[in-house]
Amino acid sequence: MSGNAKPEQNEATGINKLCASVLDDLAKIIREYPEIFPDDVPSGLPTERPQGHKIELERGAQPSVRTQWRLTQPKLHELRNLFDNLLAKGFIRPSTSPFAAPILFTPKKDGRLRMCTDYRAFNQVTLKSRFPIPRTDELIDNLRGARYFSKIDLRGGCHQIWVFADDCHKIVFRTRYGSYEYTVMPFRLTNAPSTFQLTMNGVFRDLLDKCVIIYLDDILIYSKTREQHLKDLEAIFQWLQHHRLQVRAFKKRNGVPRALLRITDPERPFEVITDASDISIRAVLMQNFSNGLQPITYESRKMQSAERNYPVHDKEMLAIVHALKIWRCYLTGVDVALRSGTDRIWVPSYCLLRELLIQEVHDSNLSGHFGVDKTLKALQQFYCWPNMVTCVQRYVAACPICQRIKSSHQRSTGLLQPLEPPQRPWQHVTMDFVTGLPAGSSGNDAVLVVVDRLTKMAHFAP
Repeated sequence: MSGNAKPEQNEATGINKLCASVLDDLAKIIREYPEIFPDDVPSGLPTERPQGHKIELERGAQPSVRTQWRLTQPKLHELRNLFDNLLAKGFIRPSTSPFAAPILFTPKKDGRLRMCTDYRAFNQVTLKSRFPIPRTDELIDNLRGARYFSKIDLRGGCHQIWVFADDCHKIVFRTRYGSYEYTVMPFRLTNAPSTFQLTMNGVFRDLLDKCVIIYLDDILIYSKTREQHLKDLEAIFQWLQHHRLQVRAFKKRNGVPRALLRITDPERPFEVITDASDISIRAVLMQNFSNGLQPITYESRKMQSAERNYPVHDKEMLAIVHALKIWRCYLTGVDVALRSGTDRIWVPSYCLLRELLIQEVHDSNLSGHFGVDKTLKALQQFYCWPNMVTCVQRYVAACPICQRIKSSHQRSTGLLQPLEPPQRPWQHVTMDFVTGLPAGSSGNDAVLVVVDRLTKMAHFAP
């Protein structure tokens, strides 16, 4: 390599050489396990795994039946090809079950079509499984310290789980070619994710959180060293082969960019930085690594209508409390450095400093006697105190220069239209009530007053 090469080019070349070396070692391991890298999911039911998919319906549930939508000719052609493939593998079979769900097609990333069964009506009468799906943030925390990662995606994940024989008649889909029932677990079933996660946890139970994390059909192997990573990959391949699980040949990205977010290190101190605006609050959790403070995770949300009325210091405290609640799993029992996003100065109320500051912002030659909003915004950049809005409103309203010079933005009032005087007595009268008087002997506590506009003669009626 030339001595004039840039450091970025040297680093990129080193990464490419490292990736090529790792891929060569990985290819040797893959060639030892050809059964787990087929071009397609093999035929037959995967009965080697003890975990199957059980479907239980609510008591008194009736068979759900929905009409099939009309499909376009390209989709019918794809349906025909898909039927031939699934029937040949034994994944579906003709059915006369009273259950029926329609099918539809959605596009894949590569432009092909994916057949989906609309089980929404059937899912509503299915008893829900409560097996927990892992939280992605907890899974990511397990990766701390790892430098080598391999991502594996199961091929046709749900179709590698068999369905109990007495439940196959419940998952029937209807087409123009007839009704068919699955013998393997289809997509879009309400309990399919729970069953799949349960199966994968059982297969890799001895390796979970040691060198592998699993989220449904995605498997991530992680290691601290290259040698250990190759050993972990071989161990994973052995378990996959033992349980007859097939994966896609490659799901890789070489030399990926450095991640922005770091993984938490419980041995390092945490730092929380918060900030608040007029409509939202935000925070970032950080830790100090060798190259300085690095972000761990971000958090933000909009304020509710009542929270927008908080004074500035309460908004800042709202952001702090929200951040500590969200990240309590990291911050409980450890020392935390807290920094609020504001650098504004608190102005006390026992002196004329507040009025002087408003005068400086509003009356100076560089200000131009702005209105309430602009004056308030200029003050809030550097200062804060309770009821700042009210103080600014009063000052601007009492400014003599603003009252004399600034034009009104309100619509001008109309001319007065006085009533013409009447031509004779009692032609026009005015009436009003006088209420709240002490009750008299008859119980009346109000008086109706009638006045003639010409003579001003008045009559009073209790």
